[in-house]
Amino acid sequence: MWLRSLLFVLVSVWISLCHCRKPDIPELLPTQFTATIAIISHLLPPETTYPPPRTDMIVHYDWMNKRVRADILAGRDANRTYIRRYDEKYEVMMRKAGPSIPEHCVYSALRERMPNPEFPWNHDFEYDGTQTVEGQPCDCWTEKHMDRSIVTYCQTSEGGIPVRVTESIRNGTETRLTASYVFSNFSHGEPSLSLFDIPSKYSPPRSKCSLQSTGFPYLHIFSHYIRF
Repeated sequence: MWLRSLLFVLVSVWISLCHCRKPDIPELLPTQFTATIAIISHLLPPETTYPPPRTDMIVHYDWMNKRVRADILAGRDANRTYIRRYDEKYEVMMRKAGPSIPEHCVYSALRERMPNPEFPWNHDFEYDGTQTVEGQPCDCWTEKHMDRSIVTYCQTSEGGIPVRVTESIRNGTETRLTASYVFSNFSHGEPSLSLFDIPSKYSPPRSKCSLQSTGFPYLHIFSHYIRF
């Protein structure tokens, strides 16, 4: 009888430990996807007109083949499209025509490697448990930098799809939210190669676009974890 009771206790403890297991943060973020991304600055009032506190874009991301495209829908760089061909060592920025702004494109050589979509190997993440984020059940982790900068990453509990990253600053006992990166309409898989083609009116871009020797700044679409 006592053996049966002991076995019951051991099984109960094992089940409890399994249910409370803390999932590990993924070593590598998705390497091929298409998603709509909102980047929101919380340092500016939402009604601010300039600089706009929010940028919306559609990103076609293909780290495996070293190419990426970002169509800026709203925000400071609205109506611009960035195509970065790390595989062919060039990048192009194309801007649609607007009030008093002509349509044009800019070409630049792209010599560096495409950054990896990953978490810093030398930083510790603390598991925050399951939370509802953007209406979805998510697992969340927090990364702390020298007790001041705080980054929280959340992904869906089923499927591990990135949902949101928030950046905060801690000053004494006060913590202030500074920025959010929110993913939606996420689709895994290799984007079509045609998405990275340069329109015929700008092809070849080296001769038909303006030249810029300094290149363009990185676009950070998921804090510093995913940039290009």
